[in-house]
Amino acid sequence: MEAESGKNLSSFFQQWFYGQGYPNYTVQWSQDNTNNLYVKINQATSHPSVSFYDMPVPIQFKNSNHDTIIVFNNLKNGESYLVNPGFRADTAIFDPHFWLLCKNSTQQIACTGIPADDVSFPFYNIVWSQNANQWSQVTITQQNSAAVAAAENIPLYLHFAADGRDTAIEIKNIRYRQTGWYNIGFKASSVYITSSCLLEQRYLLREETSNNSSNEIKIYPVPASGTELTVALNNPTDKQLTMLLYNAAGQLLLRRSEPTPGKNELFTLPTQQLPHGVYFLRLYSATAIHTTRKINR
Repeated sequence: MEAESGKNLSSFFQQWFYGQGYPNYTVQWSQDNTNNLYVKINQATSHPSVSFYDMPVPIQFKNSNHDTIIVFNNLKNGESYLVNPGFRADTAIFDPHFWLLCKNSTQQIACTGIPADDVSFPFYNIVWSQNANQWSQVTITQQNSAAVAAAENIPLYLHFAADGRDTAIEIKNIRYRQTGWYNIGFKASSVYITSSCLLEQRYLLREETSNNSSNEIKIYPVPASGTELTVALNNPTDKQLTMLLYNAAGQLLLRRSEPTPGKNELFTLPTQQLPHGVYFLRLYSATAIHTTRKINR
C-alpha cells in the first residue's frame, strides 16, 4: 500500500488498526468584519491507546448565498488556523460529507480577540510620544516571532485625535522592532487603537513622556573618543541646522546643513580621521540656535 500510494502509512495503522477508539472534535470559530476566519480545533480520544488522530478535517462554511469547504490539516490538539473564505459565514458544518469516523461539535464564538497563548498571532508593544512641535515618535515591537504571515497581515490602526480631528497610522507586517516619526499636525488629546476583533487582545499601548524643551542640544561623547560625534536636537523651531567644525587654529574642517522639519533629530559627524587635540563645533539655525561648543579629542 505504501509503495502504491507513495505515502508513509505507519501513523494511520498505529492509530486505526492497532489502536482503539475514535476522535472527538470540538471546533470553535469566529470571523472579523473583513472576513478573516479564525478556527480552533480541539480533539479528545475515546481510548487511551491513541493519544491523537492526525488527519485532514473538512469544515463547510456558508451563508444564504455562498458556501465553501475548507480542509484543515490537523496535526495537534488545540491547533488554530486563519483563513479568508471571501464572504461572511453564518454557519459552519463539520465534515459535511461524513468522511470521518468521529464525534464532533461546532461552536461559533464571539470575536473578542485571540487569547495570548495562541502563538500564531502577532503581539505588538506600541510606545508613543509627542514633542512640542506636534511630531510623534512611535516605536512598535512585534514580540511573537512564531506569528504566521496571514495574521501579521491583519492591520491595526494607531489613532491620534483631538477636537474633531483624527489621523491614523497603519500597523502590520512588522517583524521585531520599528521606530518612526510622524507629523501629526495637532496636539493629540486622545491616542487609541482600532483593529480587527481578532487582534483586540494582541497589543499593549503606552505613552512615553517627551522632553518638550525647544531647541535642546546634546553632544556626545565628550571627549570625542570614538569614530563619530553625535548631535541630538530636540524640538527644533527652525527648519534647518548648520554645523561647522573648526580646529584650534580656526580652520574649517567640516560644514554640514541638515533639514529640521520638527521631529527630534540625531546627526552624526565623522571624527575617526581627526588627530587628538581641541576643536570647536559651531551650530546655528535661522533664528533660534547660535552656539559654539568646545570638543576635546
